[in-house]
Formats: sequence, structure tokens, C-alpha cells
Amino acid sequence: MIKDGDSWERYYSQWGGYSLELDMLAGPDPATRFAGGQRPDPAWMFDGECDGAVLIDHGESRLLWYSVYIDDAAYRAAALAVMGRTWPGWRIDWAYQGLGDIVAAVGEEPTQVDGRYTLPPEPRPLQKASDYEPLPCLVTVAQEGSVRAHMLETSAESVIGNGAGSLATYYLGRSPVDTWPRFPGEGVHLDVDARRGGVWTLGTFDRLPEAVEILWPGWEWEHWQGRYREQLGRAAGAVAVPEPDRREGLRKLVEQFDRHQEVDAATEALSLLLDGLGRLTAAAGSEGMRATTVLDNSFAHRPMDLSDEERAGVHIAFAAILGDL
Repeated sequence: MIKDGDSWERYYSQWGGYSLELDMLAGPDPATRFAGGQRPDPAWMFDGECDGAVLIDHGESRLLWYSVYIDDAAYRAAALAVMGRTWPGWRIDWAYQGLGDIVAAVGEEPTQVDGRYTLPPEPRPLQKASDYEPLPCLVTVAQEGSVRAHMLETSAESVIGNGAGSLATYYLGRSPVDTWPRFPGEGVHLDVDARRGGVWTLGTFDRLPEAVEILWPGWEWEHWQGRYREQLGRAAGAVAVPEPDRREGLRKLVEQFDRHQEVDAATEALSLLLDGLGRLTAAAGSEGMRATTVLDNSFAHRPMDLSDEERAGVHIAFAAILGDL
């Protein structure tokens, strides 16, 4: 999305979500050039179909974006820190409500992209995460002066959706954890005595369930966005998780950015797709048949084309961030 004043334009890329942060790193002018080079799109898609989106608002000097493929807290922090330098004077915001945030930011009704009616009406049952769960949900329960921690494979939204009854039916009957090998992707803190709850995420959170007043009667809720320390501070050491390695996150970002300039993930995907189509066409021809290729959204993408000066500018930002660590 490119917006200036009251006017805005919407574009679509089939593959852009895979590396959206890399195409935004160089600053407003290259990012606008990238976005404007994609296919104009006449309609909104549902939020659940959208892997990433960005709004470049020149009138407000605001970059609003998200990507479902960023699942590393340190990498995410590095990307946001670099953008803070390469977009001087701009406000850099993560769209915690997903595509709905971006729709609302251009003055339209966000419910038109809400595809949750396709999901089961009941929340997923609460289930303990395995040691291999890549992005578990940390749930901490504070009651009578102590805190118990649980790692679940269930999303934070489902944790809230299971209601206050889950305090007795699940958490009090399960053994807590006091350490975990990986950093969680989201978390929920439940202060039973104060009847207060808080939630954070490194991704997107589809707003607190509308029925929260019924599910958690008498409770107050806070949305901490990506501020995971809000929960860890309230957990008071009940669980030990590894601190995100900011230096390693930056290293990964530099590596991914440099590789992206040579060949981006979209180009790799399109190459594999074209190779597969070629093989199928050849196989059909050998059997006396003719294959017809339908050019649909699969080919809707134009890669970034940074100049040497623009690349150098990003590396200057990398060096500055490294110096601050």
C-alpha cells in the first residue's frame, strides 16, 4: 500500500511476504519503488490469506507493516532497529492486528478483511508444547504470591478464548515449567488475585475476542504488543527462557539481506515453479498431449532493484546497529 494524503494505491505480490522486511530496509524511496512495481490490486484479500503487508504513508511519514514469516525475536528486533535508521523522520510501526490495521489506516472498515468466520467457532483445546515447538505461547499464572509458568502450543488468542474456567480445568492441574530451551513467540499473563490479564506477540493478534467480558467476567485486559518484558517482569523469575541474541539476529539479517540482493526468495520460488511446469509440459508432449499453462497469481511479483548506493546505505545502518550492541 502506498498512501499520500487522502489517496492510496493497493498492490499485490504473490511472493513478497517471504522477505518483506528485506525489501523495506533501504528506506522510503526504494521501498515505494518496490511496492509500486507490483501488480495493482482492485480488491482486499482476507487477513488469513495474507502473509504480510505494508503501508508506506508519505503524508504521515509512517511505515506500518507485518510478516508472518518473521519468527525470531532477535531478527525482528534487528530489522526494526535498522529501519529506524534507514527511514529517518518516519514512524515505524508493527501491524499487530494484521491486515486489519493497514485497512483501518487508509480509512476503510477493517472487518471487510476479517475471514475468521472460516475458523472453528470454539477455541482450540489447551495443550502443552513439546520441546520442539518453534513458537510456543508462554502462560504465567500469578495467584496468592506465587507464579506458575506453562508453555503451550495453543495460540494466545485460544488461551484467552478458553476463558476463566481454564484456570481450574487446566492450569491448576498441570505441572509448571521453570525453564524452556527457546524463546516464546507470544505470551499471556493471568493475575488471578487482581483479575488482570495481559497479552503480547511477536506476530499478529486478531484482537481480543469480543466475548472476553463473558469469558473472563470482572477481568481487565491489556495488549502489550511486542513488549514481552511486561510478562517476564510479572513472572518474577518463575521461568527461565533464553534472552534473544541481538548480535546473532543482526548477523542473520545482514546475511539474508546480502543474499536477497543476489537472488530473492520469490525468484527462487518462481524458478522452481517454471522448472516444474517445463517438466510437466515435456511429459505431456511425450504422451501426445498438450499442456496449457494458466498465468494466475503465481507470477505476480517483481523483485527489488537496489542501486549500489542504496545497498551501501543499508550496510552503514548495519554497522551502526552493531556498534550499539
